[in-house]
Amino acid sequence: MANFEIRQKNLQGARKVYGHAIGMTPKKKLFKNYIELETQLGEVNNARTIYGKWIEWSPDVCDSWVSFAHYERDLGEIERARTLFELAVNQEVLDMPEFLWKTFIDFEIDQEEYDRVRALFRRLLDRTKHVKVWMSFAQFEISVDNIEGARKIYSEAFEALRIAEDKEERKLIQEVWQKFETEHGTAESAALVTKKRPRRLIKRRPVVAEDGTEAGFEEYYDYIFPGEQGASTGMERILANAKKWKKTDATAV
Repeated sequence: MANFEIRQKNLQGARKVYGHAIGMTPKKKLFKNYIELETQLGEVNNARTIYGKWIEWSPDVCDSWVSFAHYERDLGEIERARTLFELAVNQEVLDMPEFLWKTFIDFEIDQEEYDRVRALFRRLLDRTKHVKVWMSFAQFEISVDNIEGARKIYSEAFEALRIAEDKEERKLIQEVWQKFETEHGTAESAALVTKKRPRRLIKRRPVVAEDGTEAGFEEYYDYIFPGEQGASTGMERILANAKKWKKTDATAV
C-alpha cells in the first residue's frame, strides 16, 4: 500500500500507511522501509524519529542500535553515533552483545581513536574474560604496530585464565602467543613462551546418568602447566585420601 502511494507521488499518504502499520504490527522491515523513504527524501529528522520508535519497540535488538549509529556516522555525526553505541552497550538485555561490542570497537578503529578502542576492550573484559576477547585485543595492538602492547595483553590473558582455571582457553592463548613471538619477537622471547606449553594428560572421570546413578567412566584431556604440577598432584592426593577415609568410615559403621 505504501509503495502504491509513493508511485502516486502521495508522500503524506505513504507516511500514514507506514505510521499505521508500525502502530498496529511493528516489524523490522517496516521500520527499515520507512527510514529508507525518509532518507531518500532527505528528511533526516524524520528518519531519526523513526529510528527512535524502532529502538523503543525493540531496545534489546542490537541491529536497531547499530543501524541508527551507522546512519549518524554516514551523516558525519560521529558524536551522535558514539552516543548511540554507548546507550546500546549499557542496555541490560541484548540479543547479540558480542556483535554490538565488535561493531562499536570497529567504529572507533575506523575513527583511529585507539585509546577509546583500548578502553572499550577493558570494559568488555570487565564483563567477560573469554579468550576471543583477549585475542582480539592483542590482534588490535599488532595491527597498530604496538608489539610490546600485544605481548603484555597475551601475558595478562595467560595469567587471568590461570586464575579462572580455564585450562583449554589458557592452552589456546599459549599457542597463539607462541606464534606471535615467532613472528614478531626474538628467539629468546619465543623460547620463554615455549616453556609455558602445558603437558597433556588423558584422565578418567565418572559419568552420572540423569537419574543420578553411575554410568561408567569417560576419558578427557587435562593440561598441566609448568610449575603447577605439584599443586595439581596435591589436590588429587587430597581427593584420593578423602575417598579412602570415606570407605574406612563406612566400614567402621
